Amino acid sequence: MSLDTLPTELRLQIIAQLSQVSHINSLCQVDRGYYNLLINHLYTVDELTLQKDALRWALTHQNAGTLRRWHEAGLDISRMRRNNTRPLLEAMKAGSDWATWQILRLGAEIHITDKQGQTPLHLACAKDFQRPDLVRYLLAHGANPSATTRAKDTPLLMAIRCGNAEIVEALLEGGADHAAQDRMGCAPLHQVIENGQVEIARLLLQHGANPSLPRPQTGETPLHTAILTGSLDMAKLLVDSGADLAAEYNDFTPLLLACQDGSVDMVRWMLRNGVDIQRNINKRGLTPLHAAAMSGSDEVVKALLQHQAPHMLTIEDQDGNTPVTVAARYKHDSLARMMVQLVN
Repeated sequence: MSLDTLPTELRLQIIAQLSQVSHINSLCQVDRGYYNLLINHLYTVDELTLQKDALRWALTHQNAGTLRRWHEAGLDISRMRRNNTRPLLEAMKAGSDWATWQILRLGAEIHITDKQGQTPLHLACAKDFQRPDLVRYLLAHGANPSATTRAKDTPLLMAIRCGNAEIVEALLEGGADHAAQDRMGCAPLHQVIENGQVEIARLLLQHGANPSLPRPQTGETPLHTAILTGSLDMAKLLVDSGADLAAEYNDFTPLLLACQDGSVDMVRWMLRNGVDIQRNINKRGLTPLHAAAMSGSDEVVKALLQHQAPHMLTIEDQDGNTPVTVAARYKHDSLARMMVQLVN
């Protein structure tokens, strides 16, 4: 009687007498019937006893057959591996689309984190992966769009650092908190403006971000940041979205800051849009002309003078300085001479 004609009960008795997995493997190689009978057992032994890695081999070599048989053996795709990670996180960190999707289709748990507190959604938004379709899939299956890592990073903050507007939009539509701050107290809008990401700023504002939200430590508003970075397009977007043109940062309104920065295009735009020079004198008595004198910008001074500011040439701040003396103090001699001629 040959092995392949033996009843199943007798085959199982033979197997029970084999103490080593290598012997079982040899038996499977000479008789397909034993292979079909024992394949699930062998995958389980490989995974749980021998600590080998048929799963990793299948994912690395994109072998759907081996992966399917591994899963049919009843093994847990979300179980912590011996290297203290999980297959889904490992596949995403390796940048493998195929492995990631295969693992998800096998029902992998998505509410998991790595040692840094990163969820699969964080990784899908990160610089090394960035998969908008995967972000949408994870959100549709209940991933938390505002989960934070140990470093206080949300998926939204990670997407912003990468400049990926498509992922940012998906996160916002999925309910991400547009006001969640990082460990330095910066909201997403602050970071976007520093990065000059106008399109992403527009998305944040459309989803309710506060265009006048001050930084908690300094009081700097998004509009002040836009001026300091020289982004007129960003400033226009913020003002169109309701940014406060009277907000002060270190006693400087947006107009005063633009004048001090020598941003002539920014100053002209503000003046054309009705910013009142008279209402932009701070508690130290600094007028827009004082601020322009600090920068040494002839063009900014001329723009201010063209908007009915000539009388401000003689206004003194609380220390008794006129714009002329400020220009001289900052060694902007040609500007000081020009203003003296206008006074006389």
